[in-house]
Amino acid sequence: MVFLIYFTSCKKCTHIELVNLKFTTEDLKINPYSRNEWLVFKNLAGDSIIFPHGKRGNDSSTYYQYPDNQYDHGCTGNYYIMETDQTDFYTSSGSSSPYLGIKLGFNYSFNDPTLGKFIYLEFFSPTVGISGFYGFYSFEKDSIFNLPPKFDTIVKKHIQITIGRRSFTNVYELYAMNREKINNEWFSNAYYS
Repeated sequence: MVFLIYFTSCKKCTHIELVNLKFTTEDLKINPYSRNEWLVFKNLAGDSIIFPHGKRGNDSSTYYQYPDNQYDHGCTGNYYIMETDQTDFYTSSGSSSPYLGIKLGFNYSFNDPTLGKFIYLEFFSPTVGISGFYGFYSFEKDSIFNLPPKFDTIVKKHIQITIGRRSFTNVYELYAMNREKINNEWFSNAYYS
């Protein structure tokens, strides 16, 4: 008499949390705005734009190694959790309102598991018909650095600078290589302190 025994192997799906990236209290100070401020910008001609509406939010997202895996019994593999912090200012509550945004995030992926942090600065004015200012930079505590590849760059760090009738200290002059060609030169440089 012969007995046939057939074993099927079950492949165990493993989910390992690689890292949980969170900002420290010191990290968050690179963005000094809470959302309750009124921001006023004036150009050299004396024209101004006021941002009286703001919001600041913090969110964490989970990123899986194989997010759409349908072939290995739905196993999504390892994962990491990454926090973002964003502050948005508007001149009014409408979607055609000029907008100023400051976003903090991490430069981390499965292909490039570095732990660098970035600050993203954005100014957009849909009513004027121009793209605005978009700049990505690396940061560590209270300092901003160029983020490779060097499309957006730090032109200079001014120990002291006078803009209009006011004097400021420790100001970064930032250049953004906006990818959209409808960009106005006035928005290619920004100052951040």
